[in-house]
Amino acid sequence: MERRELQLGSLLLTIALGCVAVRLFGLGLYPVMDTSEARYAEIARKMVELNAWLVPMYTYTEPFWGKPPLAFWMTALGLEVFGINAFGARFPNWLFGLATMALMWRLVGHDRTRGALALVVFVSADLGYEATGAVKTDPALMFSVTLALTGFWLGVAERRRGWYWVMFVGIGLTLLAKGPVGLVLCGLTGVIWLIWQRRLREFLLDWRWAAGTALAGAVAVPWYLLAETASPGFLRYFLVGEHYERFVVPGWSGDLYGEGHERPPGMIWAYLLEAMLPWSLLLPVVLVARRHALNRTWGDSFERFCWCWLVGPLVLFTAASNLLPTYIMPALPAASILIATWLLRVCPRGARARVWIAALCAAALLLPVGRFVGLLDPDAFTRSRNQQPIVAAWAHHSQNVPAPLHYVGRRRFSAEFYAGGAMTYLPRAGDVPDAAVYVVLHEKWRLDALPARCGQLLHRNEHFLFFCPQ
Repeated sequence: MERRELQLGSLLLTIALGCVAVRLFGLGLYPVMDTSEARYAEIARKMVELNAWLVPMYTYTEPFWGKPPLAFWMTALGLEVFGINAFGARFPNWLFGLATMALMWRLVGHDRTRGALALVVFVSADLGYEATGAVKTDPALMFSVTLALTGFWLGVAERRRGWYWVMFVGIGLTLLAKGPVGLVLCGLTGVIWLIWQRRLREFLLDWRWAAGTALAGAVAVPWYLLAETASPGFLRYFLVGEHYERFVVPGWSGDLYGEGHERPPGMIWAYLLEAMLPWSLLLPVVLVARRHALNRTWGDSFERFCWCWLVGPLVLFTAASNLLPTYIMPALPAASILIATWLLRVCPRGARARVWIAALCAAALLLPVGRFVGLLDPDAFTRSRNQQPIVAAWAHHSQNVPAPLHYVGRRRFSAEFYAGGAMTYLPRAGDVPDAAVYVVLHEKWRLDALPARCGQLLHRNEHFLFFCPQ
């Protein structure tokens, strides 16, 4: 039996690492996508171009107050190392995903089969796939929360001294990754578990938490003070606007960088089911077929801890009126560990076990391999939200006929990223200057609004590229 478990664990670990490798190979096969991914990539590109690492910049003159800098720092480092391209922008978030998996393995790797299956579930789930490569701030928060909670479990629950201080380093990083919401997520998990285990008083009487709080502050607070000094008004907007008004004010109109994402209360629970696809499709089968085997989940202190970790974001965002599917990302490691535990607990014995294992392997490979194959299709992004082909065409034509590039209408961050910021925006098509210029319009615009001298060069990704001679 032990040998069979070892073989299964090795197979699952190989699949997990294979999925991570497939994700890595696909990072540069498609362009950065508007709006969020390209926006964050462009902010990081400006950080590199301007050598301005303290306050992220939204434009060349306007600071970006919406997020702390950890994710931008890492993305900018990726661009420094690999160049201004999609791979360089995404690679740091792949590292965040890989580091998160390493922490998960530290938590449950002593049970090789469960640890390996947890990694498989994580990297092959819908949001887990995104967490290991998309240019967003959420992977940095996910890693930081996982680091803090790994430190909590090993340092507080298992009383391993060094990990106790790792917990507070992780908390400090959450403040640099996303702000106070990271502190709240870690605090909810820890407090709920301590109360559940009747250890809250023990924790509070331990003098180290005060020193640990100072350590977390030393990691994060200096940047907040320096950012407010360099960009007055940041703290008010970020702490009050982004962390209070965004979640409690329906249709919040104070967002300086986009529109609020108004959703009905409780939508975060639906996002969890979506995030864990295809694994969430197996849960009804598990609950109906072997629900008696799941009753043991509540008796294990580590599984209680994972439940607290999972429920924390759900409780925090249940009543939120503005949220995105990625808000569930910090709970992905806990959800993956719990799903792996349930799947192994209800696994049939004997000959039927082979069918069950084959089904797990098929589910694990479905999404990563399917999406990788989709990236190989040259027409996969012909109507996607990216401006790489348009900017490439402009760069090609401007070699022979140099002229500036103008976009009509709202910002296209992917165009800024691929053009290196060498472009401007026009409010209307009729504002084309008399000089020789290249002009890009979305296909919804009336093309006859352009001056008659403009000729079409390219129609791609819902946009037209025109050249307007002098």
